[in-house]
Amino acid sequence: MWSFPNRDKINFIVAGDDSVRTQALLAGALDATAVDSVYSRILREKGLSVLAEFSKLNIPISSAGIAARNAFIQKNPRTVENALKAIFEGAIFGLAISNKTAVINIIMRHLKINEQEAEEGYKDMMAGIERKPYPSLDGLRNIQRLMKTRNPKVADSKVEDLIDSSFVRRLDQSGFFDQLYSLYGIQ
Repeated sequence: MWSFPNRDKINFIVAGDDSVRTQALLAGALDATAVDSVYSRILREKGLSVLAEFSKLNIPISSAGIAARNAFIQKNPRTVENALKAIFEGAIFGLAISNKTAVINIIMRHLKINEQEAEEGYKDMMAGIERKPYPSLDGLRNIQRLMKTRNPKVADSKVEDLIDSSFVRRLDQSGFFDQLYSLYGIQ
């Protein structure tokens, strides 16, 4: 049975990042939330019920992305490309086994979690990072389906018009990703 926000009196609120929402759920300020699997494990260990592990369901979804105004992209394409290169290199750096200790320390520091939880997060990251991060049309369509229940105007948007994969495509065709994987010793 599907839930309908208006009929079922479900209110979606912006309540901070995963760590804030985890604490809010534990404190009783939220009744339910969606969090990364690192935090769902923490919540499970604290006795809360995890209703679904989306990472295990193989449902296309866009959980993170990089967005910019078209005017900025048109005016500053080199800046956009360089920023993407830096972000992508950081992600690929994180996949290198030789960087595992450094990455776990970064995860612990930024997520304010212990080493065991960071290790689990590292495993999730290893399983979840796309080797070549092209935007997912199916993932965005699923987000659109969820959002239009709260705002019917969202249905009027063409997801295809919201995506610019030209930067990722150019980087891919230039061998950028393959070079980085080779540099960091990743097969």
